[in-house]
Amino acid sequence: MVQNIKLTKRVKVVVGFKCNANCIFCYYKDFLKKPLISKEKIKKDILFALRYGIEEIDFSGGEPTIHPDLPELIYFAKKKGIKKVCIITNGIALAKKEYLKLLIDSGLDEILFSLQGYDESSHDFLVGFKGAYSKLMKALENAYKLPVKIRINSVIHKINYKKALTIAKVASLFSPHQFNFITINDWKCASFSFEELILPYSEISSPLKEACSFLEKNLENINIRYVPFCFFLGYEKYICGHFQVLYDPFEWDPYVRVRLEKHYPPFAWIFMIIYGAFKKRDFSLIKEKKYREFLNQCIVTSIRAYGYTKAKKCKECRYFYLCDGVEKSYAKKLGLDELKPVKGERIKEYYYFRKHLFKI
Repeated sequence: MVQNIKLTKRVKVVVGFKCNANCIFCYYKDFLKKPLISKEKIKKDILFALRYGIEEIDFSGGEPTIHPDLPELIYFAKKKGIKKVCIITNGIALAKKEYLKLLIDSGLDEILFSLQGYDESSHDFLVGFKGAYSKLMKALENAYKLPVKIRINSVIHKINYKKALTIAKVASLFSPHQFNFITINDWKCASFSFEELILPYSEISSPLKEACSFLEKNLENINIRYVPFCFFLGYEKYICGHFQVLYDPFEWDPYVRVRLEKHYPPFAWIFMIIYGAFKKRDFSLIKEKKYREFLNQCIVTSIRAYGYTKAKKCKECRYFYLCDGVEKSYAKKLGLDELKPVKGERIKEYYYFRKHLFKI
């Protein structure tokens, strides 16, 4: 094993699930009317994250910019020792340059914008807010001119997948530091939209590869999240499944994330560790005194075992250990026939395609 492999030291801190938009694919539709989390509770979450070695946080929601105490929370995080603070946002509030300057003056380092459409009509429809695209473009222009890094997310599904390249071209106008393609999934409480927006990976892969080919000319930090490796040959280093998350500086520490998540039942993390350890049955990391890595691997092993599946033929694939397979809901609706094992020597290092991110 590579001795200087690094684990991510980033996690998200939720400020509440309220939002000023209504995305059709939103994970949290059932929680959007819940009250915002108090700044006192959020500060406790930040201190908890610090105790477990977290150095970077993404304030998330819902929409974090609607929390009235966001500037104070950013300042608090930096004052207490968080090295990098980011917000995940639809950009609507950041169309006001004065507000964005206030956040930057408070210590904001990064912004992860959500770009969902390929033009005004598609974006406004997908986020359920008329005028959202024009405000997002204004927010991106503001951020581009100010001392803050830009990152961009785009959820890819049946409505916009053919325009993935167009989305990438729009994003490139603002020289993002990183770009995430997130394929539609039924994570947690998004099953209702998953049924309507899902499409086979065989259809979605070509547009995504075309978009990545465009982006990689000027951008190293590209993610295609939670997709099978066999559909993206030649683009493997961009795939970020559950095990790749552990070794990606832009992703969230699984153990701390589960401890902080607001919709997990109390002590769910304990069950996940025990169940993951049982399924994993490999305690070599404990012998090497790499306890945090072991806990993280147990968490993601549990997530994989609970929500994902593979075809029997996948056991022949060189990416068998690295690959999540497909969600069980995907398999139920579309089957497993499309999965094709990739020939070659089997890779067992989960971080194999993450090395470039940490310059290993």
